[in-house]
Amino acid sequence: MIEKSIVFGRTVSGENTVALQEPDISARHAKITFLGNDQFEVEDLGSTNGTYVNGYRVQKTTVNINDQVRLSSGTILDLVKIFGLKPSQTPNQELSKNNPKDFTVEFARLKPIYENYKRDRKKMILQHNQKTALIRTGITVLPLPVLFFFPGKPIYSALSLMGAGVANFVTGNMYNTDKLEELDEKFRLQYVCPNRECSMQLGTSNSWNLHFETGKCFRCGAIYNANKL
Repeated sequence: MIEKSIVFGRTVSGENTVALQEPDISARHAKITFLGNDQFEVEDLGSTNGTYVNGYRVQKTTVNINDQVRLSSGTILDLVKIFGLKPSQTPNQELSKNNPKDFTVEFARLKPIYENYKRDRKKMILQHNQKTALIRTGITVLPLPVLFFFPGKPIYSALSLMGAGVANFVTGNMYNTDKLEELDEKFRLQYVCPNRECSMQLGTSNSWNLHFETGKCFRCGAIYNANKL
């Protein structure tokens, strides 16, 4: 029977499901919940040395069974073994591989992840730029009516400069960095080498096509392109 939630920590107590006797593991370190369909929720419980997914420190996030979950500096969790999952429940077992380095199918699944990220990020920045441009224009042109009452007066120049300054201040503080950072973090967690023993980040600036043309992971040698087999 698969246990739904497991709490990891250093102390042997009723609070922890699994005790890990490592000096850099906190008393109550992390909780992992099996969500079904090879999905897990990973939550750090305020640990000192952190909980990591594919090399990135996280507070709370959703991962799949191919992601690498690490507690502190070097305690890597085997989610398949810990949760008692059957071989038929793991994605890698769906493929009968003659070559253990063949990750072409898994790598192909990363293409829509990369394309959706680039699309969503571009859309988010475009919407921000359109909104700020509209606000800047509105604030900057507010002094124009002064011309009708005080034509040629220096006060217009002063008000224009003041309006531009207000526009810069308002638009500079309205950027939703939280949503952008959330999008970036989610992408970094997902866009990694599909080999669980590696899980190297493939980089936000490196396109899927670039990795495909390269053909394989330079760290572990996992094959991304069938022509490289």
